Amino acid sequence: MLPIEFSSPSIPALAQTFFLIALVFLFLFAIIRSRGDRLKFIITGMLRLCALFLLALVFAGPYLADENFVGTVPALIDVSDSLEEADGEVLLAELKKLTESDLNLAIYPFAKSVSKVAIGVNDFTSYKELRKAFSGLGTEMSDLEAALNETITVLKPKQLLLASDGYETRGDVRANLSRINQVGAAIFPIVPADARDLSGRFRIARIHAPLTAPQLSTVPIRVTVENTTTSIQTGEVDIIQGDRTLLHQTVKLGSFKEQVLVAQSLPAEGGIQAITARLTIKGDKTQLSEKKAFISSEGREKVLLLSGSSDDARYLGQVLQNQAYQLDNRVGGLSLSADAFNLYTTIILNNISLDQLGRSQAEKIVQAVRSGKGLIMVGGERSFGLGGYRGSVIEEALPVELVPPQQEEKRLNVAVMLVIDKSRSMDSEQKMDFAKEAARTFIASLRDEDYVGVIAFDAAPFIVVRLGLLSEIRQMAIDRIGRIFPTGATQPLTAIDEARRALMRVNAGRKHMLFLTDGQIENAGPQYTELIRQMRLLGMTSSMVMLGPELDGGFLRSLANAGGGIYYQTTDARSLPRIFLNDVKVASGQRAMKEERSYTVSALNPSKPIVTLSDYPDLRGFVETKLKSGAVLDLQVQASDVRAPLLAHRSYGAGNVVAFTSDANARWSRDWVGWQGFHAFWNQLLTGVQPEQVDSGGEKLPADLRYFVEGGQLVLEYAIYAEGLAGDLTAQVTAADGKSTQLGFELVSPGRYRALISEPKAGRYDVVAALGNKKTSPVAFELDALQFAELKDQGFNLSLLDSLARLTGAIRNPAAESFKYGLNKEVTRKDLSPWLIGLAIFLMLAEILLREVFRFKVKAKNFVKVGRAQLVSH
Repeated sequence: MLPIEFSSPSIPALAQTFFLIALVFLFLFAIIRSRGDRLKFIITGMLRLCALFLLALVFAGPYLADENFVGTVPALIDVSDSLEEADGEVLLAELKKLTESDLNLAIYPFAKSVSKVAIGVNDFTSYKELRKAFSGLGTEMSDLEAALNETITVLKPKQLLLASDGYETRGDVRANLSRINQVGAAIFPIVPADARDLSGRFRIARIHAPLTAPQLSTVPIRVTVENTTTSIQTGEVDIIQGDRTLLHQTVKLGSFKEQVLVAQSLPAEGGIQAITARLTIKGDKTQLSEKKAFISSEGREKVLLLSGSSDDARYLGQVLQNQAYQLDNRVGGLSLSADAFNLYTTIILNNISLDQLGRSQAEKIVQAVRSGKGLIMVGGERSFGLGGYRGSVIEEALPVELVPPQQEEKRLNVAVMLVIDKSRSMDSEQKMDFAKEAARTFIASLRDEDYVGVIAFDAAPFIVVRLGLLSEIRQMAIDRIGRIFPTGATQPLTAIDEARRALMRVNAGRKHMLFLTDGQIENAGPQYTELIRQMRLLGMTSSMVMLGPELDGGFLRSLANAGGGIYYQTTDARSLPRIFLNDVKVASGQRAMKEERSYTVSALNPSKPIVTLSDYPDLRGFVETKLKSGAVLDLQVQASDVRAPLLAHRSYGAGNVVAFTSDANARWSRDWVGWQGFHAFWNQLLTGVQPEQVDSGGEKLPADLRYFVEGGQLVLEYAIYAEGLAGDLTAQVTAADGKSTQLGFELVSPGRYRALISEPKAGRYDVVAALGNKKTSPVAFELDALQFAELKDQGFNLSLLDSLARLTGAIRNPAAESFKYGLNKEVTRKDLSPWLIGLAIFLMLAEILLREVFRFKVKAKNFVKVGRAQLVSH
């Protein structure tokens, strides 16, 4: 019922007072009147008083007030990846429910950034549709602080709805509360009624190890395991350094308990060692909690190994990792500054072409060598003259002169069908993976004018790639090969026949089939031999690859002979790419220069040898070069018609340069990688390439590094424990993606320096700082992905959301009425004076009517009495 209000509130109060006083006197007078007139007097008096009271109220200006609250409440809705879609649907439904009470909402989606334009709550039928529409806001991150700050700054609302899970991967909303309070905006969180707070975890909470440790000393590793769930949890904790387990222990923790485990590190031998703490939850081996720390110790030189492919890096990387070197092992090109190259004592170019390396990086490497670093170039098909280094700054530094690659005669185009076993047995030992990689490598090595097709087989053939011109299907073929998966038996006859049919349909100078299997062919017999012979008569050659021991009694070997191809047999699936590449030359009629034969290695015993071993295994290939004048030849390869440099060295500027013209990936050096002197050879080579005047590091700058993430930024703080040093503190920071940056620090107090890295990524960071002519010891640390990633299944951060509501004077999940105080109130008045005047007139008429009725009754009564009196008198 709407309340009655008055323009002059004092008049109704006076009228009410006089009404009550008059009412009292009315009843007093009624008492002293005659009994017959008493009722008439009270009723008529009451009617007169009420009419007079209503007329008095008319002078007070009576009206009915109708209040309406108008305005729009802004609402932020989270569309970041951490919010589960089902929860998002609930939040959107809650916002829609508020509008049913005539509350106007302006919705602003947010994630990494916030939408500049508001939408209506009913503009999208589902949360999924809403998130997709606003994916451009950067749903991979969430910045609640920026969303609140921008909304409050621009709109200046008195109240704000927040539909979010409360998790943020950028910014710090708690740091923004003072600004929110200054504006006076009340923040009302919206969460599902059954919102889960999954902050409870059974996990590795912290791992603590000193960033640096004295050489050959051990340090304590402290790992904190915590259980913030509501039940008892059990798991296995392993603390691992390198490939050694320092501690293995079963942990059983009650609700909201934690336990600290302590292990001693291995003696620090120099360089940076990773320490991993891993918790495996009992009953579910897939649920892991893991954290890493790194211990740095002086004493190991830093070596940069740049390889043309992962196959090139495999053996040499293992050798160097096991030596007393801090190895930076990279595949492919890189982008480092000249100063970054100076961090390494030795740089190894391992079968990497100049195009992969980049000419600007080559110039920086040579600059580092001139200043006193060591350089080793290792051979292969992408190295020396074969790698495009002829005439480059690298050739200028080398101890050998590069020979241009031999000109090849124009070859005929080829059509090749790859027939690959995908039976169930190929699923073991990564055979299928290496077979697919070999096929991709094979296809990549062919020319655009060549044809290629791929058939996979088990009990039946499956055409993966129809035979086609490589210029048109190369990428498609490489992509489809990755989809092959192993299943079924081994019956290739129809697959070989399908390859024959395909090769017959193309016009190519050479036609070839390369067949791969890992087991005995079912129903092997003369039908296979006859089919291969038919193909040979049609001008098609066939090569056979047996992956595994030869179980078929030489059957595949006989097929290769009948097909005019080559039989390959290997038990190592990793050698398949090399075998397939070799078969390219068979298919195209080429032969590689200086390979596919045995070369003897002989030591020349110069006066200053770089290696001192005497006996070396034979090699199967090398890159041809010529010794430069003034260079030292340590090893040479020779055969009946060949004598060429294998290992040579020379000084260049303040540094040393070594050329090793064979490879280290087991293609030409197959007998070397299994040779017991292989490790000693490379250890001597690395030791010998370092100039005698190499600075071992000198006195290090005493310092301590502190790091943490704050407001979405990585904060680095150095405390320098040295006096009298001038200049600015800088640091070379290498992030997890391998990119190095030069970082400048701000002096915040004597001896304390601070720098910020915006938008850091999860992973390992390597840092070495310099002040004046002194450097700190290199250190490393790892940022946990939990600090950055938009993680799902985290529930709601109710602690943060409730804090926002409490500190701004709001509540969680408010009703629509909660927003009235912040909206504009509109009041409409309806004048009641005509109604009161009408009612007063009605009461006055009723009083007159009642009074006349009483008068008529009295006259009638008197008339009756007079009549009776006259009758009695007569």
